[in-house]
Amino acid sequence: MKKLTLLLLAAVWGACALSSCNKVPVNPPAGNQPCGTARLTISLSGIDANIETRGSSTAENAGDKTASSLQIIICDSEGNRIKALEEEGTVTLSKGMVYTVVAIVNGPGVSSGVYEARRTVANLATNPFVMYGESTVDLTSSDEETLTVQVKSLASRIYLTGIKNGLPPAFGGFTLKKVYLCNVMGAVKLDGTKVATWYNQYGRKDLATPITPNSVTGAVDETTPAASRTLVTYNDQGFSIGANFLAKKYFYTFPNTCRTPVPDNLASLTTWTDQATWLTICGSVQGKIYYWTANIGAGLAGGLQRNTSYDVAIVLKNLGSSDPGTPVTEGSADISVNILPWTAGEEITETI
Repeated sequence: MKKLTLLLLAAVWGACALSSCNKVPVNPPAGNQPCGTARLTISLSGIDANIETRGSSTAENAGDKTASSLQIIICDSEGNRIKALEEEGTVTLSKGMVYTVVAIVNGPGVSSGVYEARRTVANLATNPFVMYGESTVDLTSSDEETLTVQVKSLASRIYLTGIKNGLPPAFGGFTLKKVYLCNVMGAVKLDGTKVATWYNQYGRKDLATPITPNSVTGAVDETTPAASRTLVTYNDQGFSIGANFLAKKYFYTFPNTCRTPVPDNLASLTTWTDQATWLTICGSVQGKIYYWTANIGAGLAGGLQRNTSYDVAIVLKNLGSSDPGTPVTEGSADISVNILPWTAGEEITETI
């Protein structure tokens, strides 16, 4: 009986040795993986690679679709971080589960798993070109898979194409001082959830200090947060009656779904209520400062959306108002908004 037992044990050991995974090299070529592991190749889409093939309205501007930093986080079926990459490539993972792959482009650092990544906050002042995406891949039985994670910009982009001086001839020329966004959503979680951070509230440098009427005192300037993405200043750019100034300037905000009209007496209020995003032109006519405010967010069906670029053209037809929060009189400006996906896709046109 003892002899038979030994023979059986030897036979079992021999069968295991023949099928042992240890016979396979540590770094096998594709298609010949160790038992229990699989190769996953990860790539990204949504980042501009061939800018020259894109239309001007959806093309990249100053790196807003280029990956200057990249985090790829691979998480297990519980959402826990198990591996991280700084570039696209191939990794070896254990079989037997569905993985979640998170991609963060131009964003804040994330050192944990998928749930923490979704809750991480990006700020417009430091991460205006942040992009985010996540996808799953099933490696329960496959030896090799490829996964493309689509990333999308979290910001909305406003492209001011031009300003036309359509003032009556009696007013003479128009001098442009600055253009800026008002009521800017300044932060967002990577999963797209808004954060109650606002910049350029009511067009002011400081919410508690109203703008001095018909002046630039108290208005948004270069010292306000995220000014580099929400403000463009001009050296008293002048243009005559009928002239069309091709501004060609870009502005950024995180999505703002508010579609509120401008409330009455807003210029004097020092308390905040959420507002639609405006685009304000500040200039002078006959030496006096005026503001022309386009309530662009209110004219869009869903407000300003992420990963979408809005072309804005404005015709000034009459004098502006004394404050960005005071609407100009009816007929004082014509505003057209052409809505374009920031990435290639269907184009939509709306006129406000």
